[in-house]
Amino acid sequence: MKKWISYLISLLLLGGLVYFGWYTHSIYADNTDIAQKAAIEQAEAFVDLYRGGMELSTLVKAGGGTRITVIDSDGMILADSRPIDMSSLESRLNRPEIQAALNNSPTTIARFSNTLESNFMYYALKVETLTDSNDYVFIRAAVPVAQVSSPLFQALQLAILILVVAAILGNVIIQGINERKREIKRKF
Repeated sequence: MKKWISYLISLLLLGGLVYFGWYTHSIYADNTDIAQKAAIEQAEAFVDLYRGGMELSTLVKAGGGTRITVIDSDGMILADSRPIDMSSLESRLNRPEIQAALNNSPTTIARFSNTLESNFMYYALKVETLTDSNDYVFIRAAVPVAQVSSPLFQALQLAILILVVAAILGNVIIQGINERKREIKRKF
């Protein structure tokens, strides 16, 4: 009887872990998709603002929670929505999202920003400059991955709490059953 209950509790915990894994993957996939769409939509919206003649310093400040960066054709930052020392930064041409835009195949890239020491979902578009049709800039949008990941961490905390409570409850049940078995044996 004791083994059967232990197996049942183990099976329930394993089932909970499998469900949590599936649930976490589902949330991560949905949130990653949302972040990718947000980065693309933000970049496209800021390209429209740039083409409309909005001043760069005003343009990048309109980003809200999204990091907006305007990068010249040499890879140097012209404007950034986050306060950074642009004079000490190296060229951004080697960044994967810039390379993709340079090759006219923009794509979202999830990576760590050494400048801001945080994870972002990046997307960049190559845009002709307003003054010279032979020159271009990159409008890059970056959505903080923390915005994407926070529901996962909340789910992880809940899953751990449930598993701990289940393990404690299972242990209490098994101890109770064992104690009853001992009492029954003592009576007979």
